[in-house]
Amino acid sequence: MAAYEAQRESLEALGVKIAAASVDGPEKAQETVERLSFGFPVGHSLPMLPTATALGGYYSESRQILHATNVVVLPAQTVGVVSYSSGAVGRIGPDSVLRLVEFWKSRQN
Repeated sequence: MAAYEAQRESLEALGVKIAAASVDGPEKAQETVERLSFGFPVGHSLPMLPTATALGGYYSESRQILHATNVVVLPAQTVGVVSYSSGAVGRIGPDSVLRLVEFWKSRQN
Protein backbone atom coordinates (compact mmCIF):
# COMPACT_ATOMS: atom_id res chain seq x y z
CA MET A 1 0.00 0.00 0.00
CA ALA A 2 2.93 2.32 0.63
CA ALA A 3 3.98 1.92 -3.01
CA TYR A 4 0.51 3.04 -4.09
CA GLU A 5 0.77 6.13 -1.91
CA ALA A 6 4.15 6.91 -3.48
CA GLN A 7 2.58 6.68 -6.97
CA ARG A 8 -0.81 8.16 -6.03
CA GLU A 9 -0.41 11.41 -7.99
CA SER A 10 0.63 9.57 -11.17
CA LEU A 11 -2.27 7.15 -10.82
CA GLU A 12 -4.79 9.90 -10.10
CA ALA A 13 -3.54 11.84 -13.14
CA LEU A 14 -4.72 8.88 -15.25
CA GLY A 15 -8.07 8.81 -13.47
CA VAL A 16 -7.24 5.89 -11.18
CA LYS A 17 -8.84 5.89 -7.76
CA ILE A 18 -7.12 3.93 -5.00
CA ALA A 19 -8.85 2.27 -2.08
CA ALA A 20 -7.76 -0.42 0.35
CA ALA A 21 -9.48 -2.59 2.91
CA SER A 22 -8.25 -4.67 5.80
CA VAL A 23 -9.36 -7.27 8.29
CA ASP A 24 -7.64 -5.13 10.93
CA GLY A 25 -9.81 -3.32 13.43
CA PRO A 26 -10.31 0.46 13.25
CA GLU A 27 -7.46 1.39 15.59
CA LYS A 28 -4.81 -0.71 13.84
CA ALA A 29 -6.01 0.38 10.40
CA GLN A 30 -5.91 4.05 11.43
CA GLU A 31 -2.42 3.56 12.87
CA THR A 32 -1.26 2.21 9.50
CA VAL A 33 -2.91 5.08 7.61
CA GLU A 34 -1.23 7.65 9.85
CA ARG A 35 2.17 5.93 9.94
CA LEU A 36 2.33 5.69 6.15
CA SER A 37 0.46 8.94 5.44
CA PHE A 38 -2.07 7.38 3.09
CA GLY A 39 -4.12 9.86 1.11
CA PHE A 40 -6.62 7.26 -0.05
CA PRO A 41 -9.47 5.55 1.80
CA VAL A 42 -8.71 2.45 3.84
CA GLY A 43 -11.59 0.34 5.07
CA HIS A 44 -11.27 -1.84 8.12
CA SER A 45 -12.86 -4.67 10.08
CA LEU A 46 -13.62 -6.88 7.08
CA PRO A 47 -14.67 -10.33 8.25
CA MET A 48 -11.74 -12.52 7.20
CA LEU A 49 -13.37 -15.77 6.06
CA PRO A 50 -16.41 -14.26 4.29
CA THR A 51 -14.16 -11.71 2.55
CA ALA A 52 -11.63 -14.36 1.49
CA THR A 53 -14.47 -16.52 0.20
CA ALA A 54 -16.12 -13.66 -1.71
CA LEU A 55 -12.83 -12.60 -3.30
CA GLY A 56 -11.40 -16.08 -3.74
CA GLY A 57 -8.33 -14.93 -1.82
CA TYR A 58 -5.92 -16.69 0.48
CA TYR A 59 -6.10 -16.36 4.23
CA SER A 60 -4.33 -17.68 7.29
CA GLU A 61 -6.68 -18.70 10.05
CA SER A 62 -3.82 -19.15 12.53
CA ARG A 63 -2.43 -15.66 11.86
CA GLN A 64 -5.86 -14.10 11.33
CA ILE A 65 -4.79 -12.40 8.11
CA LEU A 66 -6.19 -12.12 4.62
CA HIS A 67 -3.32 -12.24 2.16
CA ALA A 68 -3.02 -9.49 -0.43
CA THR A 69 -5.70 -9.53 -3.08
CA ASN A 70 -5.35 -6.79 -5.70
CA VAL A 71 -8.34 -5.89 -7.84
CA VAL A 72 -8.32 -3.39 -10.69
CA VAL A 73 -11.90 -2.27 -11.33
CA LEU A 74 -12.70 -0.77 -14.71
CA PRO A 75 -14.81 2.38 -15.17
CA ALA A 76 -17.74 0.12 -16.13
CA GLN A 77 -17.54 -1.33 -12.60
CA THR A 78 -16.26 -4.67 -13.85
CA VAL A 79 -13.09 -6.46 -12.80
CA GLY A 80 -10.21 -5.80 -15.20
CA VAL A 81 -7.49 -7.72 -13.40
CA VAL A 82 -7.22 -9.54 -10.10
CA SER A 83 -4.16 -10.96 -8.37
CA TYR A 84 -4.03 -13.28 -5.39
CA SER A 85 -0.95 -13.63 -3.25
CA SER A 86 -0.10 -15.96 -0.42
CA GLY A 87 3.11 -14.16 0.47
CA ALA A 88 5.26 -11.14 -0.20
CA VAL A 89 5.37 -11.62 -3.99
CA GLY A 90 2.74 -11.85 -6.70
CA ARG A 91 1.00 -8.54 -6.13
CA ILE A 92 -0.08 -5.97 -8.69
CA GLY A 93 2.11 -2.94 -8.01
CA PRO A 94 1.32 0.63 -8.96
CA ASP A 95 3.76 0.56 -11.89
CA SER A 96 1.81 -2.35 -13.37
CA VAL A 97 -1.47 -0.49 -12.85
CA LEU A 98 -0.03 2.55 -14.63
CA ARG A 99 1.04 0.39 -17.58
CA LEU A 100 -2.34 -1.38 -17.65
CA VAL A 101 -4.31 1.87 -17.67
CA GLU A 102 -2.09 3.37 -20.36
CA PHE A 103 -2.49 0.19 -22.45
CA TRP A 104 -6.28 0.13 -22.02
CA LYS A 105 -6.52 3.83 -22.90
CA SER A 106 -4.38 3.30 -26.02
CA ARG A 107 -6.81 0.60 -27.19
CA GLN A 108 -9.76 2.97 -26.92
CA ASN A 109 -8.38 5.22 -29.66
